[in-house]
Amino acid sequence: MIELRQEERGAGPAAVIECAGHADAENVVRCVDMAVRLGHTCVVVDLLGRDGTDADLLGVLHRSARRLREAGGRLAVVSADSRFRRLLHLTLLSQGFRVCTTREEALAG
Repeated sequence: MIELRQEERGAGPAAVIECAGHADAENVVRCVDMAVRLGHTCVVVDLLGRDGTDADLLGVLHRSARRLREAGGRLAVVSADSRFRRLLHLTLLSQGFRVCTTREEALAG
């Protein structure tokens, strides 16, 4: 399941994409695209409720971050999974977006 909603942060509203269970990576892309069309420049992808990660999701996050940068925005990813965070670091994918351990941290920056 994926849910897209707006939350307030210090610098204005942000789109939060909350992924739960076996959320399909392509639905994440659709939600990011919708957030950009709605004018959001800050998008947070919350993976705390997602069951595992895969290569598809890594590619989606990379493409989404690039799309947001081109639109003048930024992407933040929330994950407490140390293996996922390490994989992002080792593949240098974390250079394209901010990786946080809590949604509050992602919304604050």
